[in-house]
Amino acid sequence: MKPISQIPGTIRPAVRIGTLALVLSSPAMAANITGDTIQGNLTVTGTSGNVTADGWGLFKNGVDFGTNGEALLNWYTGTVTSDISGSAGSYMWRDTFNSSSAPPTAKNKMFLDTSNILSLYKTDGTTAGIVLDPGTGTITLPSAGGTIKVGSTSALTLSSTGALSFPVSPGFPSGLTVSGGTLGVTTTTASSSSTSGAMTIAGGLGVNKDSHINGLKIGKGGGNITSNTALGYLTLSSNTSGSNNSATGYLALYGNTSGSNNSANGYVALMTNSTGSNNSATGSEALYSNTTGSSNSANGYQALRNNTSGYANSATGYQALRNNTTGTFNSANGNESLYSNTTGAYNAAFGASALIYNTSGTNNTATGAGALLYNSGGSNNSASGSYALYYNYTGNYNAGLGYSSGGNNTSGSSNVFLGYNAGYYQWTGSGLSDPENSVYLGANSRGKDNNDNNSIVIGYNAVGEGANTTVIGNGSTVMTRLHGETNAGSLKVTGATVLEGDVTISSPQGDILMGDFGY
Repeated sequence: MKPISQIPGTIRPAVRIGTLALVLSSPAMAANITGDTIQGNLTVTGTSGNVTADGWGLFKNGVDFGTNGEALLNWYTGTVTSDISGSAGSYMWRDTFNSSSAPPTAKNKMFLDTSNILSLYKTDGTTAGIVLDPGTGTITLPSAGGTIKVGSTSALTLSSTGALSFPVSPGFPSGLTVSGGTLGVTTTTASSSSTSGAMTIAGGLGVNKDSHINGLKIGKGGGNITSNTALGYLTLSSNTSGSNNSATGYLALYGNTSGSNNSANGYVALMTNSTGSNNSATGSEALYSNTTGSSNSANGYQALRNNTSGYANSATGYQALRNNTTGTFNSANGNESLYSNTTGAYNAAFGASALIYNTSGTNNTATGAGALLYNSGGSNNSASGSYALYYNYTGNYNAGLGYSSGGNNTSGSSNVFLGYNAGYYQWTGSGLSDPENSVYLGANSRGKDNNDNNSIVIGYNAVGEGANTTVIGNGSTVMTRLHGETNAGSLKVTGATVLEGDVTISSPQGDILMGDFGY
């Protein structure tokens, strides 16, 4: 479209021509004018050549100004009356679309004001579409929004609210990408502080969904339950309705669905828990296999690792209660304490390897490293001291107090061993493994043999006489003082006997042989 000349004073849809005065460079040009029709070309030359038209007229093929049509009409000084408010130095481009009317109806195309702000009009010819302001670098689109295209492809779209969208994935320099609504930063700059890295944010970051940083999930986990906390790869991912859970570490509480009030801290801690509640697991693989067990506490690598449905267990230490599956109310404190327990219940082990091989024994208490170490199915035993009742396997109701007390007992029951190595050996030096209902009191006190039953041995290095006997003291004992009345069904004295005071024989006993009284 070529610019149309406007007349000073008023702007009209077309130019009315009342009087056409031509100042021509040659009088011969007048021959080309017949009435109000110019035949051929009209050329005005010279620096003073002017064409003045008053009224309206129609230029069917447009008007060129300047050698190549590049010159523009500017408003003359003075007041301009138009549907466009202009002033001196402004420029307007118009077009006609109804040339049969007189005057023809005009449509605005472009308007350039004195500040060089350019308005491009819509097809209706009256409404501005795009406004370009070079002074501020502002591009104003229509209120309905708009689209920027490359060829026939839409590259950028803005909505009526100013929202920006990219129909195709845009590319940015320095590793910034946007694809499908996702903002990506491909730069691999590592972060060494809160102000360094591929992306830095000066203010706080508000995020309404779980997020991932270098493979670590941070958020609430599955179900988006407000009271849950998830930190680590796939933590709490399967959760549906479980609440008040805290998971920290790779796959911690991964399988939890409806379990509540659980705390897992460590690699795969409580990983397979589904509905179990009120559990606490701290340490790599702690309570790993737990599914429905509740009220368990595990602290240490693989503590209560294989527990499935056992409940009310407490394990502290490396592999404490590791193999427990359904056992309940057990307490283990120490590396590998109650390690092999599977179904045993109400056991308490304090010390490294205490009750380590117990599987199904119940109501046992072991305090000290290696105490009741080999116990498997024995129950109701109590051992206090390192290696006390060490080899007890199936014996029941035994009590051992002291280092290695009853250490060789395997199947004997209802025995008491008190003191360092008490009841550890037979008189021959072999291990005492199967006494019954016997008492061994004193360091290194020994039984006679494995037939001991109701044998009582008291004293340091005292050696028992076998079943149904009592021994007080050892071979170095020079005196045994018994105060008060002593009743005995029979009395056998070997060696010299000194009786001080009266001796009363209440009933005839037959002859009493008396030796030399030393008088």
